[in-house]
Amino acid sequence: MQGCDEIAGMVHGDGHQSLIRNGCGHVLTVPHIVVDGDHATGRSYALNIRWDPGADRFWLARVSANTWRWARTPRGWRITERVNASLDGTAAEHREMLAPS
Repeated sequence: MQGCDEIAGMVHGDGHQSLIRNGCGHVLTVPHIVVDGDHATGRSYALNIRWDPGADRFWLARVSANTWRWARTPRGWRITERVNASLDGTAAEHREMLAPS
């Protein structure tokens, strides 16, 4: 997704709202952040947890690596980019997103 409108469309769309109604949450780990003047880069994990009423438990549906980029603006720090890549074993570059630069 690119831009506020596409992200808002996803958040308010039927697919995402269905997940929320059925018991889904996201847990983001605290990112490791490197600040360089008015720009910053961070790395973290994201966990997608879903409720399974048939088993009466939550289960971990997805683990992903995240790279964040921020810029300092007159209104404070703002996200300029977030790259989210599934850690499902299919692409080594996804794991490398979490490696120190």
